[in-house]
Amino acid sequence: MARGSVVDEAALCEALKTGTIRGAALDVFESEPLTDSPLTALPNVLLSPHAGSATRETRAVMLRLMLDNVRAVLGGGAALTPVVHGVSAGLLSARQGNSRTEP
Repeated sequence: MARGSVVDEAALCEALKTGTIRGAALDVFESEPLTDSPLTALPNVLLSPHAGSATRETRAVMLRLMLDNVRAVLGGGAALTPVVHGVSAGLLSARQGNSRTEP
């Protein structure tokens, strides 16, 4: 399990074609939206819209985080989870070993 950007789709396609990997099911992709990908032509691949966060609990946490961000910005502060050059600051922080446990 991983984010789409950490999967080398060209290598995955090759492994699927040669049988090194028998099958793959993906709901995130190296580049989104998925366009012109050889993955779409492989019979041993199942492609699905991203639904990993589709639980009431997760959506409630996402809503709370969004509202906290809005309050912070409207209150003159910085967003709690700003997007920096296309990378979520939360992901950036986690990569640097400073992951947060609460939004």
